[in-house]
Amino acid sequence: MNQFFRISAIVMASFLAFTACSDDDEVTPEEQLTPYEETLQLITNNSSKDWRLVKVLENSVDETEECALDNIYTFKSDLTWIEDINETPCWDEDENATYTFDISEDGSQMLEIGDTPYDLENLTETTMEFHYKYFTDDEPDSVSVEVHFETIN
Repeated sequence: MNQFFRISAIVMASFLAFTACSDDDEVTPEEQLTPYEETLQLITNNSSKDWRLVKVLENSVDETEECALDNIYTFKSDLTWIEDINETPCWDEDENATYTFDISEDGSQMLEIGDTPYDLENLTETTMEFHYKYFTDDEPDSVSVEVHFETIN
């Protein structure tokens, strides 16, 4: 009988030891990021983050201009982005410029001035791809554009 109590006490102590400990790494609902916040964090690193253009596809055809590949695109958490034109401008009038952007509440789109939606298709710590469509007078169908960026190390 005495051994029964001893075994019961050991089992109970072991049970309490393992169940009483909580995981300190658990994220409470208050600490979880909203989709908007998560997207902003990936794009700006909660401050600013530099990106470089990798390629531009229009209707699946590579339309990347070599002159744009050395530009730096800095996205900031204040919802501005800077295009820093480097050594090979694409046009004579190219100059550094600052623009604004926004992110949809569900984090799936970047919005430019005029609320043109840019669908974020692939967004990670190191890659950003967005798609959008536009119409021209010359084309009866919309033109589908994919823009691919990667972070600068």
